[in-house]
Amino acid sequence: MWALYRSSYVASQVIFMLALIFILSGCKKNDEPDYSELLKGVWINTHTDETAVQTNDKFVLEFTGVAEKYSAGVIFDTLNKKWIDSRSFDYSISGDRINISGTDVQNNALELEFGIISISNSQLIYRVNLFKINGVDLPDNKIYKFKKVSKNLNENITGTWYGKATYAGSTDTDYHYWNYLPDGTYEYYYRENPSSQQWIKKTDNEGRYYLYDNLLATNWSNDIFSGNPGLDYECWEIDITGNVMKWNGYRADGLVAIYEMEKVSGPPVVF
Repeated sequence: MWALYRSSYVASQVIFMLALIFILSGCKKNDEPDYSELLKGVWINTHTDETAVQTNDKFVLEFTGVAEKYSAGVIFDTLNKKWIDSRSFDYSISGDRINISGTDVQNNALELEFGIISISNSQLIYRVNLFKINGVDLPDNKIYKFKKVSKNLNENITGTWYGKATYAGSTDTDYHYWNYLPDGTYEYYYRENPSSQQWIKKTDNEGRYYLYDNLLATNWSNDIFSGNPGLDYECWEIDITGNVMKWNGYRADGLVAIYEMEKVSGPPVVF
């Protein structure tokens, strides 16, 4: 009788423990966060370690659910730097970890792991758990903050704009025309001096622009101000209100570069 009771008791305890393990393991699995849907979209880097990022140093991440796309300025050598749009990588999400791998534009093999600190419909904050280039570990202890792209200004920027730099100390004192086309290219017009009536269309500009929310990135070649015969890029935070557009660029040493312009009917006549 006691033996039967003891056997039944032990059996019931085993069943109870198995049920408890199942419940606990089930809770652990269910409690693990699933950030896959929140992560989808385009994110612009705004701060690193709580410090606002200079406009030219910002980068953009897009998580599509299939691929991670990376857009940023890349320095190839002393004469050539370029904004690279939507370089594609593989990614996966496990709990609060984002794993990314692929080859960058300079053929470096990348292996990254980001640890999500917080994420919402408008903001992403992560730390870098792993950063390897060509198998070499490059520790990065910084914390990166992003805002999610929520608006599309591509239709607003299309057309011709006429304006100039308005910040103190600018060496660019004349007016210019920028004609933004729907296909992502732009035309640039300048004159050799402010008193000239002759406008020049820069035919070797090779200009392209990319717009992410209010972040405008532009590429060009053969800079007429610096004399650089290579490739160059620049980023601006823009605001468009009606027919008025303003560019702000947060540069080194706290400098804020500002351009202001208005929308006009079309490019100037080129003689």
